[in-house]
Amino acid sequence: MAARITFTKLLALAFGVPAALLLVMAVIVPALMFATAERVHVDAASVPAHAMPVGEPRFALAAAESGRLARSLVARDNLPGASLAVAVDGQLVWAGGFGWADVEAKRPITPGTQFRVGAVSIPLTAAGVGVLLAQGKLDLDAPVQDYLPDFPRKSGPISTRQAMAHTAGFSNPHLEGGCSPTAQLHGIAEGLARFADDRLRFEPGTQFAFSSHGWVLVSAVVEKAAGLPLDAFMAKQVFSPLGMQATVPDYPGDPDDPALVAGLMPERAVLYHPRASANTASGLEHPDFTDFSCLAGAGMYLSTPSDLVRFGIAMDEHRLLDQSTSDLLQASVSLPSGASTDYALGWDVRKTGFGAGETLMISHPGITIGGTAALRRYPEHAIVVAVTSNVTFAELEALASQVAALFAVARDGAGNGGRGTGNGERGTGNGETNSLK
Repeated sequence: MAARITFTKLLALAFGVPAALLLVMAVIVPALMFATAERVHVDAASVPAHAMPVGEPRFALAAAESGRLARSLVARDNLPGASLAVAVDGQLVWAGGFGWADVEAKRPITPGTQFRVGAVSIPLTAAGVGVLLAQGKLDLDAPVQDYLPDFPRKSGPISTRQAMAHTAGFSNPHLEGGCSPTAQLHGIAEGLARFADDRLRFEPGTQFAFSSHGWVLVSAVVEKAAGLPLDAFMAKQVFSPLGMQATVPDYPGDPDDPALVAGLMPERAVLYHPRASANTASGLEHPDFTDFSCLAGAGMYLSTPSDLVRFGIAMDEHRLLDQSTSDLLQASVSLPSGASTDYALGWDVRKTGFGAGETLMISHPGITIGGTAALRRYPEHAIVVAVTSNVTFAELEALASQVAALFAVARDGAGNGGRGTGNGERGTGNGETNSLK
């Protein structure tokens, strides 16, 4: 019996103590964090607002209501801040910043504040692919080894088209999987090295699975086809022609000084992250500075909502790419089964609720450490909306839908189905909170 008692005590020590610790870590600690969380803003009325004047009187009420919704979201969800911009009929008609770009220094968000946009970098890079296609420098269906001969061959040939469509079979890095400060390789070279030898999750072309790795590969192909570093090519061929002066690579700064990181670019927002449960209601903290330069065109850009809206306008009005190239990039890809992926070559493409009916939405979400973004185009209504925040896991999709609907009513009048709030989404696109998207 003594031996049995001793064994029972050993089991308790072996399993009971870790279980108790697990309970503390999984339940009690988060509960304490929620209970002790400091509110960034006392209420919506206390959220500072800096907005551009509304150019057309017909949009004044839509802008005022959009600002009210933005301030309510910032206060309700305990966000440091948010920024948004809207274009109608090819013109930027309104932009506003709400809350703090730097909570501690009480530096407000303005329409010029830059944010990490995560995977909203992908449609930007897709436009670069479109430029190369128009120049005859890139074949979407050629094996990637035609451009990158050192990239290992897999179980089946992989094309740039498949990497762009997320049907190549690559895995997706964890949200916190940034670049190594001690790596011998840097930038795209490091990004490729991280997954080049991995086995594919499935045979290329047979399934859909979002993968930032695939767009690192696309970025490397773009560099080779362009004969220029990716950032130089994108600045020259995409951003400069469209007047996107605030869209730049997110180069790393001092990882221990958020204020200094922001100081590298005075308009840049300081990064924040939820303390627990991927929920900003638990309170905010500064994350360790994560360098995403090795993700290249999959997630390395800083931008503003106004710049993202300028980009959306250019895509809708074919100011950078001709109609046929735009159609190619924006055609939803189907699997061999015939099922649509609702994803094209760098864009989510689907019908969504809008007012009393449905409309085409071409969009992309982005989540990264210290930033969330949403870019939405509604070409049937000639409306483009972009929303950003300087915290991981901000819920921005519903706000984007509501703002688009408000400006649609202002543009078309009540005859378009009333002041609907879109499809009521509160998610970030595909629901993957553990992936860099």
